[in-house]
Amino acid sequence: MIARPNPEYVGRCAEVTEAVLHAVFHALHLHGIEFEHMILKPNMVLPGKGCRRASSEEVAEATLRVLKRQVPAAVPSINFLSGGAKPGRSHRQPSCYQSIAR
Repeated sequence: MIARPNPEYVGRCAEVTEAVLHAVFHALHLHGIEFEHMILKPNMVLPGKGCRRASSEEVAEATLRVLKRQVPAAVPSINFLSGGAKPGRSHRQPSCYQSIAR
């Protein structure tokens, strides 16, 4: 079982990410962009500086929750870069997304 992320650590990032994705997809819709032909490269939902470090599972769960709520199903591809994460951590993150998404 994967523990829910503590909102104190990732909650604000999740709120901001949701608001940005909502605004972006609304604007894309208004301009007639076809979601089926795009590739999305979003940020991961991470705790802010000075907060405790979130586990890979917490980051994956918070990120997937935001993406499921705001990204239209028509978007065929979501891709992540390491975002400056250390090599070991950047390799663990994708496997967490896969296990949670199932």
